[in-house]
Amino acid sequence: VQLQLCQDIQLSGAVAVTTPSKLAVADAVKGVDMFTSLGVPTLAVVENMSFFVCEGGGRHYPFGEGGKQAFQQLGEHLAANSFQMPISTALNSANDAGVPLMLSRPEGASLEVETYDEIAKATARALLSLRKHQHSEQNMTINIDGEKWEQNS
Repeated sequence: VQLQLCQDIQLSGAVAVTTPSKLAVADAVKGVDMFTSLGVPTLAVVENMSFFVCEGGGRHYPFGEGGKQAFQQLGEHLAANSFQMPISTALNSANDAGVPLMLSRPEGASLEVETYDEIAKATARALLSLRKHQHSEQNMTINIDGEKWEQNS
């Protein structure tokens, strides 16, 4: 599917999504490599079901933490734009209800909402940076939720 997309339309960038299992991470790394070879930069990496937070507040990583290390090896940019989503009843409930979590913003899902916000901002910054390099003669500003990013030539 990814190869077909890259051949049919011009993509500005990709966000790789994986789970922490070794096989899934290996597939995601191959996907990042494929996008890179096709001239499509990977803007961020999201690792779903990375951990859960127990009632005592501690984080537990039932599938290991290897994904983060694998993406750090792909470069500083991906290491900085690598995100971990928790195993979450709020996410599961939103998926089951067919209502995106970011629209419903249920109580008790602040970690999930915060992580999605971080992913969106990192992706916007990466796209802005790419656009600046492609069109260095233009000044650009993006304003998201009152946070302003400017790229001046």
